[in-house]
Amino acid sequence: MNQSIFIGLLQNIAILLALGMLYDYFWAKDEKTKSLGFKLLGGIIIGAVGVILILTPWTLVPGLVFDTRSVMLSISGLFFGPIPTIIAMVITGGYRIMVGGDGMWMGVAVIISSGSIGILWRTLRPQWRNKRYMIELLSMGLLVHIMMLGCTLLLPGPIVWTTLKTIFIPVIVIYPAGTMLLGALMIKQTENWATRKALQRSEERWHFALEGAGDGVWDWNPQTGEVFYSKRWKEMLGYTDAEITNNITEWDDRVHPDDRDAAYKDLDKHISGEIPVYINIHRLRCKDGTYSWILDRGKVMNRDEEGMPVRFIGTHTNITDRKIVEEELTFAKLKAEESDRLKMSFLNNISHEVRTPLNAIMGFTTLLSEEEKEDDRKRFGKIINSNANQLLSIIDDVLEFSRLETESVVFEKQSFSVTELLDELYHAMKPFADEKKLQWSCESLLDKDMEMVKGDRSRIRQVISCFISNALNYTLQGSVGLRVEEDGGTLRFAVRDTGIGLEKADHQKVFERFYRAPGAQKLATRGTGLGLSIAKQLVEIMGGTIGVISLSPDGSEFYFRLSLERAEGQTDIIHSEEPFSDISGIHVLIAEDEEDNFEFLRVLLSKKVAKLSRARNGAEVLEILKTTSPDLILMDLKMPVMDGYQATREIRKTDSRIPIVALTAYSQSEEKKLAVEAGCTSFVSKPVQKVMLFAEVRRALSGR
Repeated sequence: MNQSIFIGLLQNIAILLALGMLYDYFWAKDEKTKSLGFKLLGGIIIGAVGVILILTPWTLVPGLVFDTRSVMLSISGLFFGPIPTIIAMVITGGYRIMVGGDGMWMGVAVIISSGSIGILWRTLRPQWRNKRYMIELLSMGLLVHIMMLGCTLLLPGPIVWTTLKTIFIPVIVIYPAGTMLLGALMIKQTENWATRKALQRSEERWHFALEGAGDGVWDWNPQTGEVFYSKRWKEMLGYTDAEITNNITEWDDRVHPDDRDAAYKDLDKHISGEIPVYINIHRLRCKDGTYSWILDRGKVMNRDEEGMPVRFIGTHTNITDRKIVEEELTFAKLKAEESDRLKMSFLNNISHEVRTPLNAIMGFTTLLSEEEKEDDRKRFGKIINSNANQLLSIIDDVLEFSRLETESVVFEKQSFSVTELLDELYHAMKPFADEKKLQWSCESLLDKDMEMVKGDRSRIRQVISCFISNALNYTLQGSVGLRVEEDGGTLRFAVRDTGIGLEKADHQKVFERFYRAPGAQKLATRGTGLGLSIAKQLVEIMGGTIGVISLSPDGSEFYFRLSLERAEGQTDIIHSEEPFSDISGIHVLIAEDEEDNFEFLRVLLSKKVAKLSRARNGAEVLEILKTTSPDLILMDLKMPVMDGYQATREIRKTDSRIPIVALTAYSQSEEKKLAVEAGCTSFVSKPVQKVMLFAEVRRALSGR
């Protein structure tokens, strides 16, 4: 074989390799989805390659040329399929006819047989791409080129034998091997595309799974600073895809300053191999200026020869909601711990405060029965009474504290007279002030049109009473005064005393639960430490403000402000002396089912009034009223057969003037409201105190 044959073969091999590249870039990527138009175009391109092969042949004798079109067309039929291959056969066959020469019919026959064998092999042996595809390709190559040798019979007779001798070895050895190698190359290209597509699908699934779960993806080259941020990563911060560039500074500039050092420290730990995976929680600034909490996770995927990372892939998860929940749980835990601490402090304090007066009550009750001296008996009685009052105050504070804690307090809005309220407080507190020899005054500086207002009278009275009680407790000499005035559209209620005073540092603490100012502790004055805390809660729930002012040289002024709506009407009642001082000639009907309670009232009233009668339930009250007309009824609200509410309602059907003073162990404002609605004139809570009882009796009688 001369040198021109080898040169022609090398040129043909180069052209076949170009065909392989065309297959890789334009066909193998998605062979199964090619449209008819694309297949027609592919056939034209393959036909053009065939023409190029014909134009670069090796010549055996003038008019008899050979090339590798047989390899190309058989591989085309096997890989590209019928339509492109038939088009290529038509183009190359037509061109070969145009070239003419002695080998024209042999060339056309080779074109037809090679392309047909490739198409038939593809159709009849669909599993040829199995693990033995090299044998399949070699077998097809041998068949194609045996047929090519057979086509030499179409040559002119004198040159048939010469041609066979010349081309036999390259056609049987080189051409099948070339067919096998070109086919193997194209299979590898197909496998590469399949691998790339599988990787692409895997990455798409990975991205879809992460972003579907709300995660953003980042892919960082630490050596160049270039970062791919997924669309979800950007949306997480409120940005569109075009608003963030692929640079590490986009992340670095948005990390909260307080979190940046920790984030980079964790990155360095992973890059150095100290930790297997990078995990960090930090805040990133969003487009609107707010910060979102991000769980940042990643791992180095590739390193260079020096071990430095060149690819770092990770995810961003927005955990802002989780952080909020964690903070709420932490706050709730701290609050629960504080609540437990307060409860324990409360129980310890209450236990101490309850046992202290009980100890005096039980101890002096025992001594009272044994003591013969009248002066000592009176002194013991006063001690017992004082401690009983202290115990009652503790019970009232605990009940109110419990109601506020459970949010079961009901606030009402009703019309009432401020001056009447002051008058009531004046007479209620005067006996206690007199007992300590303190000057006691009530003063209203309101205009006539502000004397009637709308609000919760009982709660306002409760807060004022707390202020007055504290003032009386901590004032050893001097005066205690209540004043109400208009102050900037609000009513300001203030209680001023000349007592032990209060340090400025204690102005806020004194309203905290269980807090006792140093001055109160020095005086060893009893108390739960709840009164002012309860007052503060009540005022704030009513929408007001509360505070205290230290006076010079001694004393304090506790005050609160409320915005109260004006109501219709007005009153001129200002505290007078006892409205009905003489009760010696009256007849009192006591409705009480408990023997001990009745005996106490009998002893208390028998020396003060002219006549006492008793009823054990409401039904007996109604029977007595059929034959007797008492001046006043002391009505226990809880009795068998018929309770005090029902009995009062029945009485009011025929008699609207007789005073009825309700007696009950219930002290809530709701009970007082029910008693007033039933028709009671006034209300006294048990345990009944002598001073309070006579004050209410006189007030009730004054309105007859």
